[in-house]
Amino acid sequence: MAAPMSWRRLVYSVYPPAIAGVFTRISDRIFRARDRRGGSSVLLLAPLLAEADPAPRLVSRPAGSAGVQGTEGLFGHFRWMAEHVPAFRVPGTHIHILTSPDQFYKTMKARIKTAKRRVVMASLYLGTGQLEQELVDCMEDALQRSQDNSDSPDLKVSVLLDYTRGSRGQINSRTMLLPLLQRFTSQMRVSLYHTPDLRGLLRLLVPQRFNETIGVQHIKVYLFDDSIIISG
Repeated sequence: MAAPMSWRRLVYSVYPPAIAGVFTRISDRIFRARDRRGGSSVLLLAPLLAEADPAPRLVSRPAGSAGVQGTEGLFGHFRWMAEHVPAFRVPGTHIHILTSPDQFYKTMKARIKTAKRRVVMASLYLGTGQLEQELVDCMEDALQRSQDNSDSPDLKVSVLLDYTRGSRGQINSRTMLLPLLQRFTSQMRVSLYHTPDLRGLLRLLVPQRFNETIGVQHIKVYLFDDSIIISG
């Protein structure tokens, strides 16, 4: 499959026709190569998470059990995932719905403050506003307390962001988190995902902001000890 028409129009609107022609031919090769590979990396959280037990096997129920057919049918649709990533079964009573951005933000700050072992955050980017700075300050306070308090001396903070989106501008997600990396070298880790589709001449020619159209990681998962927030 060749590069999408929307991508071609974008290239021709930014560069002269001669450069755009070369550029789109390179893009076509990249898109075709990606199609032949049949997919891209999706297991980006694996390095950030601690080892987990494999997914438990399904236990067959008596034929007369209510709801068995529907439950087993649902498991059947998602059983393939257990071959690639850990699976965690959670009772419905342990799931709480966050109904507003404000509640989501306050919950994240509260969980960071009470975390004893780990804080794992995966997102497209962090942001550079006042709220984001307060979130960074909250992580800094938690890491400092872990050094001063024997109750949580092993607290680790891991952050996964997209490289292109997290690097946009002079002040960006990387510069926001750099002080934590420099101060807490053994407790803080920042990982930046760079799509393999953006490389070589393509990487040199496509400017910031536009390079994000090639591909980004957009996981929205936030882990605090054994509590997890999945954002939409």
